[in-house]
Amino acid sequence: MATILTTIGGDLNATTITATTQFSGSGAGLTSIPASTALSGQVAAANGGTGVDSSAFTGVAKVASGTWSAATVVDADVSASAAITRSKLANGTASHVVINDGSGVLSSEAQLAPVRGGTGADLTSGSAGIAHITATTGVISNSLIVNADVDAAAAIVDTKLDTISTSGKVANSATTATTASTASTIVLRDSNGNIPLSTSTVTTTDATATNIYTVTSATDVAYTIDAFLAIYDTTNDITGSIKAVFKAKNIAGTVTTDGPASKVVILDSGLENIDISITESGTTIQVQVTGLAATSIKWNGEFKTISQTKA
Repeated sequence: MATILTTIGGDLNATTITATTQFSGSGAGLTSIPASTALSGQVAAANGGTGVDSSAFTGVAKVASGTWSAATVVDADVSASAAITRSKLANGTASHVVINDGSGVLSSEAQLAPVRGGTGADLTSGSAGIAHITATTGVISNSLIVNADVDAAAAIVDTKLDTISTSGKVANSATTATTASTASTIVLRDSNGNIPLSTSTVTTTDATATNIYTVTSATDVAYTIDAFLAIYDTTNDITGSIKAVFKAKNIAGTVTTDGPASKVVILDSGLENIDISITESGTTIQVQVTGLAATSIKWNGEFKTISQTKA
């Protein structure tokens, strides 16, 4: 039996212990422990030890069913209610979005990729406009609408279009403008700014009546046709001029023609037998010229057609 003095909180205490193990020697001469009481191996967990040799351990000590081991921390080691504060987590890249990458590894990216429902771009400093999606990548950018953004079959109604007031924005080819005498069309002026008549040319080499001007008539419409002809006989180098007025009508689908009601003829000698006339074929009104046998004659005409409907 022995008494051990200890100090607790500044107070001197005496504790009595009883030794059941016998030691050989005493004081500085204690040199051996009887074999019956000697310790060998590792102290078992039941006796307050680990039960293992931890001299080669690396990592965190773990206890499972009283058995000690050492390894790195895994998910199962962390309590579901651990509530680990963010200050204990390593910092990532500032202003990045945390993601699981293609391998399932926790990562981050500056802009959330389109495959994850993001835009794949920083739009904070982009220009005003609509979102444009890049083909194949799905990356979104913003800019104003351009022609390629509008579907060819969009069929945008004209009430959504502003009035075009800038000169040159509509080409003549995009309108009905024409020099021909076509109903319900815009009249196209010539290079001199004049409103031209319908023009037509033809060359005759015999005395057969040849069409030089035609008008497709409409039902229940009256027509007046003015014809102005310049004529050149290239066989004999003689010329002439003819002005004539014709009348035509389409009544209930039946076309009749008449004239010339008046004709002014100025011809060189040798062209007295040339002529201009009018006829019909179905609903088509035809102005014809007749030349001379074995003679090449060029005819250049301008025609003005005036019409009046029944309605």
